[in-house]
Amino acid sequence: MNTSKVEENNVIAHVLFNSIEETKDTIGKIEDRLLDCAQNLRVNQDSDTFDMLAANMDNLSQLIEYISELKNGLISIKGDDLPAEFFEHWDRSIEVIRDMNLAFESKDWVTVSDLIEYELSPLLCEGGKGLIKIRDGLRSSS
Repeated sequence: MNTSKVEENNVIAHVLFNSIEETKDTIGKIEDRLLDCAQNLRVNQDSDTFDMLAANMDNLSQLIEYISELKNGLISIKGDDLPAEFFEHWDRSIEVIRDMNLAFESKDWVTVSDLIEYELSPLLCEGGKGLIKIRDGLRSSS
């Protein structure tokens, strides 16, 4: 690999490292807010609850988008030899979100709440741990 490519990869790795640093705490905040939504949704299906849920789903969507871009960035510097387990929780989160949307469309609030609490929340937690491993790997390769 030539020197300019190595330098470019180091810059990308630094940017990715910093972006993970900025994002890792956000995951916990999104998870906490979604859990609050789930609790509210179980007892109160008013407009405030749905507004809060919509805002948190937008935040979650942006987080998933970020993870996709992070994966692309990592592939650009490391190639396709990324450990699959780093992103498996995020991929599964997308499936849960699809299930949530189906439950939401059928107005099955208990299922939406259960999916948030028992499926999505643990995946976000594990996904956050995966980001820390990625960050640490970027740190050690710099």
